Amino acid sequence: MRLITLALLLCIPWSAADAAGVPTASAETRVHPTACQFFIDIIRESLLSELEVACVSTSSSQCEDKNLVVRSILIYIEAQRLHNEDECNTALEVLERLRALPSQDH
Repeated sequence: MRLITLALLLCIPWSAADAAGVPTASAETRVHPTACQFFIDIIRESLLSELEVACVSTSSSQCEDKNLVVRSILIYIEAQRLHNEDECNTALEVLERLRALPSQDH
């Protein structure tokens, strides 16, 4: 999941990044919107694979909580695409939602 977060940071348009407090860059370094689309595709596939992993009984509650957040992110991505929303804005929101995923480090 950390790789997904890094990928999302790379696809955020600089104007949106400014609003989020991310350091700015010159106009020449703006990311093409298709880059955000590709990153969202990668994230979507990664999240789908997360759902394929069975929850073990010892940490079932945490796993189920994570899966709820994962499903909500997938639904959000599909809704944004259905309405032809900006992929980079979607990526920015997905980044925030990924931060809400319950920790699996324990």
